Amino acid sequence: MSLPLTPSTASRAAIATASPMLADAVVRLAAAANVDCDVVADPQALRALWPTVPVLVIGDDLAAAVAASVSGGLDRRPGVLVAASTRSTPALEAAITLGAERVCLLPDDEAWLLDRLQAAGERGRAGVVVGMVGARGGVGVTTMVAALARYAARRSLAVVAVDGDGCCGDLDLVLDVDGDTGLRWADLRNAAGRLPAEALAGALPTRGGVTVLGGGEAPQAAAAGVADPAAESMATVLPALQRAFDLVVVDLPVGAASLLPPARRSTLLVATSTDARGMRAARRLAGHPSVSATSWLVVRAGRRRDVEPDVVADSVGLPLAATVGHDRRVAADHERGELVLRSSLVRCAHSILTTLARQDGDR
Repeated sequence: MSLPLTPSTASRAAIATASPMLADAVVRLAAAANVDCDVVADPQALRALWPTVPVLVIGDDLAAAVAASVSGGLDRRPGVLVAASTRSTPALEAAITLGAERVCLLPDDEAWLLDRLQAAGERGRAGVVVGMVGARGGVGVTTMVAALARYAARRSLAVVAVDGDGCCGDLDLVLDVDGDTGLRWADLRNAAGRLPAEALAGALPTRGGVTVLGGGEAPQAAAAGVADPAAESMATVLPALQRAFDLVVVDLPVGAASLLPPARRSTLLVATSTDARGMRAARRLAGHPSVSATSWLVVRAGRRRDVEPDVVADSVGLPLAATVGHDRRVAADHERGELVLRSSLVRCAHSILTTLARQDGDR
């Protein structure tokens, strides 16, 4: 199985202008964004590029002529920008006719245009973000997150596992990247704005097909002033990872469902046990505003299954996504800091992926 993905758009742009200075400015920004840029000086020559290039920058010197071409047979389309050195009524009128996203004043808007070109240069993934939070401690969220990530990688999905517990979590240990070089949350504490997705993905440690963003060793992270990744950091980093991976799996601290920022194609999994304490904690968490209609329940069975998982789901008020049967070997593996895809974890991961694929197809 595979999760539906948004098709990639090519990393190309075009600038239509007869001004060498304007063309050089846009080509320079495109090069900084790692985007190929065609330069067209004739509005008629733009017709061949018009349907295929994700971003078209129209110079104000040709904007009126290109706008006339639109009324002469070309369709209005997204991804059109008008570049100008000064604000002018003709440029604004042409932008309206073209359906342009924005009139860019250069050099004042260089930073914005660079960001827009960088967005065009990325692969165009729209990955699924799934956060898993334990209603109470001891339900094995970290193990389930690691197993889901490893199983998804075996199914040929590009996957990243994110430790939302910062320096207090051990997801990097379970996925065996704790000693590997690469960025950790401590390095991203000041992250802001739109991060370059491919560069971020390439800077993270990867093992067994799974890329990992963890907190690293607690002393180093604490020395850097990082305990848990702040909500602001999560809101900056996760969208970048979503653009680089098919699946982003987040291990959230117990009860901290609100750390998962709202995003398109985002799902929250609440993990709980079948005992009275687990069900009460899950009901309390299910009432939190951050637990939405796209949230699901994962039930971990104990040694004695006093209550069936579907009954637990009815009691909590969340649909059941998966069940993890009791397996003493899983607990022993975790104590040794190892991840072995036991059959119970494989069944759980398969059920979660099936649920995510079905839900994503309904959106």
